[in-house]
Amino acid sequence: MRIFNSISFVILLTCYGVGSANEADLQQQNFVDLTIYTEHFPPYNFQRQGTITGINVAIVREICEQVGIDCQFVQLPWKRAYRMAEQNTSAGLVSVARLPERESSFNWIGPLVSGQNCFYKLARRYDIVVNKANDLANYKLAVSKDNAYSAILTELGFVAGQNMLLVTSKIGVLDPFLSGRTDLLINSATSIKAYVGSANLSMHDIAPVFMLPQSKIASNYLALNLAVPDFQRQKMQLALSNLRQANQLEKIRKSFFQQPKSQIPANVDSQLWEQCMVEN
Repeated sequence: MRIFNSISFVILLTCYGVGSANEADLQQQNFVDLTIYTEHFPPYNFQRQGTITGINVAIVREICEQVGIDCQFVQLPWKRAYRMAEQNTSAGLVSVARLPERESSFNWIGPLVSGQNCFYKLARRYDIVVNKANDLANYKLAVSKDNAYSAILTELGFVAGQNMLLVTSKIGVLDPFLSGRTDLLINSATSIKAYVGSANLSMHDIAPVFMLPQSKIASNYLALNLAVPDFQRQKMQLALSNLRQANQLEKIRKSFFQQPKSQIPANVDSQLWEQCMVEN
């Protein structure tokens, strides 16, 4: 009996020890503070008076706060930001389209805020007429290098050096568009407002000509380096889901756009305008 009791006591101690070790292991699963790289891509991410801000930056800041980690934001040119997010084991990248060719390079949190993508012309350009997708390639547009639109633009017949001008930054598409060197501008319902505002124009100065199916363009995400623990990614994704359910994403988006909803210009297809202004 004494032998049995001794053995039982040893077993209990062993089991208790293992349990304590597992609990300690869980407690040691500390979250990793992150460096979040980004680029100048208003209104999602940009600098204002020396501070990196924007709709998706604000959302990620809130996620980090809820999870209890310190997130430092660094703005760089797109290629360098992308490369740093791949190389830095405690890094992320925002805002980034979740494309098939990028899928295995990161772990993903999202979707964040994005909007319906459409092609636009200057409202005064009555010479530009687009009735179907095949008409688009009759005109020129500019896009930034390594942009998320590459595949769909190629599918639509745009060729670099012919009817597609490659520029070094996303905001760089504006100058050729405004000067008439290009005819069309492709942009989302969210970012088109920031682009137009930066050029001191109103939404009445542009007109949508064609809407892209939403399935053709990936939404914006926060991409995490593969070395960031998966339990942390899950916790951050849950925080985002909670923010969405509490309508905080919409509140954050609206805080960057104080102006009232744009009225539909008289010479614009009202149905197309409404479709192209959809944000999500």
